[in-house]
Amino acid sequence: GDLGRPPQAGVAAACPMTDLAATGESVDAAAGRDPISTRRLLTQMATGYLQGHDPREPLASPIYGDFRNLPPLLVQAAENEALYADAVRLADAARRDGAEIELDTYRDTVHIFPVFDFLPESEWALGRIATFARAVLKARACPEAGC
Repeated sequence: GDLGRPPQAGVAAACPMTDLAATGESVDAAAGRDPISTRRLLTQMATGYLQGHDPREPLASPIYGDFRNLPPLLVQAAENEALYADAVRLADAARRDGAEIELDTYRDTVHIFPVFDFLPESEWALGRIATFARAVLKARACPEAGC
């Protein structure tokens, strides 16, 4: 990897904010439906993180980057959340560049739903992450079929 370490076997992201410019259509479309991620909160978070840097810089906003040579990705998002478009655009950009990506969408739930263990979709989402992690770790340990 770039830091002298082996690359990740895979990346799992739940409800990711992949565009700190907040240009995704769902940011405003989810107003009133997503009680956690509002345009105001997302803008404040991005401004605090960026400290004056360009929000379209790929290191800050992955959707503006290059997805070639990335490990497999699993992205999960709620269809009614403000960051739904970020997840979809991330998947589109990854596919455009030939990256392996799985996009799991969940109908009526909240932002970062996998951390709320009382939600039924949380159990399913965490199970998907576990299955994904086992698969990418197995593929890394045994890159040839039949190992």
